[in-house]
Order: sequence, then C-alpha cells, then structure tokens
Amino acid sequence: MLTKIKKSLITIFPKTIMLSIITYTKVLILVLLVTLVFSCKSSQKKLAEEILSDESKLFNDLSKSLEKDVANNLLKKYVLYADTYKDDTLSPVYLYKAGDLANGLRHPEEAIALYERLRVSYPDNKKAPTSLFMQGFIYETVLQNKDKAKQKYQEFIQKYPSNKLVADANASLDQLNANLSDEDLIKMFEEKNKNK
Repeated sequence: MLTKIKKSLITIFPKTIMLSIITYTKVLILVLLVTLVFSCKSSQKKLAEEILSDESKLFNDLSKSLEKDVANNLLKKYVLYADTYKDDTLSPVYLYKAGDLANGLRHPEEAIALYERLRVSYPDNKKAPTSLFMQGFIYETVLQNKDKAKQKYQEFIQKYPSNKLVADANASLDQLNANLSDEDLIKMFEEKNKNK
C-alpha cells in the first residue's frame, strides 16, 4: 500500500520536488523542536525573573515591614518553580526560602512541610540540616509541641553531629527536658551572668 502511494506521488510530483518537500518538512520539524526547547527555557527564565523581582519588593521601603500580598505570591512562585523544575539547582534554594517565608507569614505547618520536602527531595543539599533544625525550632517555639520538637532536635543531632547548630539543638533539648519556660531560662541566664 505504501509503495503504491510512493509511486503515485512520484508520478504526480517529479523527484526533485519530492526531495524539496522532504527537506522542507525536516527543516520545519527542526524549527519546531528548537522553538519548543527555547519556549520551555524562556518560561523557566521568566519565572526566575519574576521571583527575583518579587524578592526585591518583599519589604516596604519605608517601614521595612513584610508586604503580605507580595510574600504570598512569592511563596506560590517558589513552590511552582520547585514543582516544575525539580532537577534545577534553584529548586532546593527556593524550597528553603519558601519554608522561611511561610514561617514569617505565620504558616508554621506549611513551613514544616516545605522544610521536610527539601530534606527528602534534596538530602545532600547544604540547607537540608538547617531545614531539619528549623522543623524542631518551629515545633518548639511556634506550635508548642515539645515531643515533636525533641524528636526533630534528636534526629538533627544524630544525622548532623558536626553541624554548627548542634550546640543550639542541645541547648533546646536541655531546656525542653528540664521543662523550663522561656522566663525560667532568662532568669537562669541572668543569675549566671550576675555571678561573673
């Protein structure tokens, strides 16, 4: 069947015209592929530029206060970028920033989830240890969930024993285990400093 079509096409169109059509088709396919590749890259670049622009508008110039609408928009863009471009080196950076921003917007559960996502998806990233520490910190200070805070701090100390935040994690664990309130801890430090 296919050879019949070829023969009929050759009879209708001379061989040189057929070659021109085939060449033209190949060129057209190549142009379409190149356009597709560049349009994907330009979407990624455009989103990264929007993120940079929003980051520059995050704080009000006069009051230095957080612009909540910009922050909520930026949070969505960070997550969108990480969802869309999982293999890009900026994705874990944006997940960490999203966690920080969610925490700053007083969305502690979302912050914890974003930090966890960074740790699981990018375990070798330099922000993975800090993400685990921040989970413990949010459980301790914002959500007042001492058991979860202890669990996260212990996991942090076990996984990253040489990290610079280990001393802070140990201090937080000591405070949690001693069942000291922030006020008790402040009094204890004031007493300690008086005696110096």
